[in-house]
Amino acid sequence: MADMGNLAIILTLILGIYSFSGSAMGIRGHNSAVIQSAKNAAYIIPIGLSLATICLVYCFVTNDFSVKYVAEHSSRAMDAQYVWVAFYAGNEGSLLFIALALSVLSAIAIYTSPKTMDPSLPHTNLVLMAISIFFVGVMVLLANPFEKLTFTPADGQGINPLLTHPGMFIHPPMLMTGLISFSIPFSFAMGALISGKTGDEWVEVGRVWGILGWATLGSGLLLGAWWAYTIL
Repeated sequence: MADMGNLAIILTLILGIYSFSGSAMGIRGHNSAVIQSAKNAAYIIPIGLSLATICLVYCFVTNDFSVKYVAEHSSRAMDAQYVWVAFYAGNEGSLLFIALALSVLSAIAIYTSPKTMDPSLPHTNLVLMAISIFFVGVMVLLANPFEKLTFTPADGQGINPLLTHPGMFIHPPMLMTGLISFSIPFSFAMGALISGKTGDEWVEVGRVWGILGWATLGSGLLLGAWWAYTIL
């Protein structure tokens, strides 16, 4: 499963690069078919990252300590309910979650954008894919959650005791989702700017996504305050 997860993030990176390049070439050549193909690639990216997520969770559930990340953040003594917390207990898993959240939000934003945004939407997709390529690229090159150990230990190091709290099931996901969600209004604004469309068509869409991001991030911070107060 680790090999499948590693392949999934590599294929996701290729899809992101294709979507970015397709948007750029479609804009340059005024080719609507290429632009649509680039958008379709953006819709597939969440599937690849979801598969990678399932693979990593499976590695935790089956105590696959040949995977470095699992060995560092899990153990046989860990309660099964904390598998999801262990998933984003470290840098590599957090990056995977952030990339997944960004890909889902990006796909929703592109699909639900109003017709008035069509002239600048390829540019918006360009910016979104650049951000996605960064996060997935860091995973592939620097912080791969599926990196294998040269030997398989009998047990893992275990989860950080500070993370064994009910608030950790929802606080980090909401915090990370809230933070990365601000990429959406940013991308709509940058897309309008790059396309040369100086109107305010993007403002209403950006306002909606900004409010959603603010609400998610604010809720995550409040949950984090509860966690910190009760456990620290």
